Amino acid sequence: MGQQQPDDKRWPGMKTDGKSDKVKGKTRTGIMDNENVVGGNSESEMKKSTPSDRKEQQQQQQQQQNDSQTVGRPDDADGDDRTVFVGNLPNTFTRKMLEKLFRPCGPIESTRIRSVATTGVKLPQASAGNQKLVKKISVNINKVDTDVKPSIVGYVVFQQHGNISKTIEKALLMNNSTVQDPETKLNRTIRVDHTKSEFDSSRSIFVGNLPYRTDEETLRHHFVQGCDIQDIDIEGVRVVRDKENYQCKGFAYILFRDKTLVATALRRMHGSSYMNRELRVLVCTRRYKTNQAETTRRLKKKKLRSDDSNVNPGVAALRRIMEKETRLSNQKNKRARGKKTSTKPTVKKAGVSRRTAAEAKANKRVKKIQKRITKGMGKSKQG
Repeated sequence: MGQQQPDDKRWPGMKTDGKSDKVKGKTRTGIMDNENVVGGNSESEMKKSTPSDRKEQQQQQQQQQNDSQTVGRPDDADGDDRTVFVGNLPNTFTRKMLEKLFRPCGPIESTRIRSVATTGVKLPQASAGNQKLVKKISVNINKVDTDVKPSIVGYVVFQQHGNISKTIEKALLMNNSTVQDPETKLNRTIRVDHTKSEFDSSRSIFVGNLPYRTDEETLRHHFVQGCDIQDIDIEGVRVVRDKENYQCKGFAYILFRDKTLVATALRRMHGSSYMNRELRVLVCTRRYKTNQAETTRRLKKKKLRSDDSNVNPGVAALRRIMEKETRLSNQKNKRARGKKTSTKPTVKKAGVSRRTAAEAKANKRVKKIQKRITKGMGKSKQG
């Protein structure tokens, strides 16, 4: 009897020892092993390969892993000029739907879908803790958490050609256009902008005290109804979300078409109720980090000046002069760090420790007091 030939239908990677067959590992080769797609080579073939070949295969697999796990905006500078950001898309939107939506603007190189809130899946022990792989698999098997975030964002990269600027301008004109959700049949107003958006603070407002489950669409309708304006009057709604769970951080920014609508929103919407929350609507300005001590000093100085407005100018001037002199004297009399209080030089005897010197000083003081007691002190001395 010759040796039994292995069946062709067996999985690659099965080891035959003549008595029983053993499957090494719990995952099928060629499915997914440590986030990489293994080519299905048998164990004997892997043993025959040289170390240089195995090193080259590992490098190729690592490169494929890095390419597949690229999350976020394009990194190249040229790609940013050819890329547009699309926000507030329905969570059922796919890359093909996004490409079909922007195909009339020009030839498209690639599309991306990002910021998808997922419920999570269980991974093998070898890939435990890889959140990027969890999100990728959850999106592929349609495990999307619509309660946390009912919308997603996308990126469209156009091909490089002579009229790329006109193509980008044509794509930006699609801002505030409506897109229908394939499943719920509800319309959502998308936001189309550059990858590096430029906001106009004179036409923007800050909205605070928002709940975790804030949605761009419902927030837009809240301001449209409260300000008695149209959808076209709001150019964009940006809800700031957490990068991990995609929940609202509690504030958002709204960009209006006209500056005059900012005053209307501040007057009508401040203190309004949205999802059982009282909103804070403020002017959107740029914030600068300052020194806390310097800010406190300026506030105190401003308060003193406001108090001096109701006092005689001569008295106020005298008060400021006296405060300045007091401040200068405190700075002058303030002992510098490490500087001794006494200007008298201290001479240390050679070969005498500090303890011995302190005891000698104490004995000298005791003898002096005893001498004064013997000769008499105060009134007894005078008598």
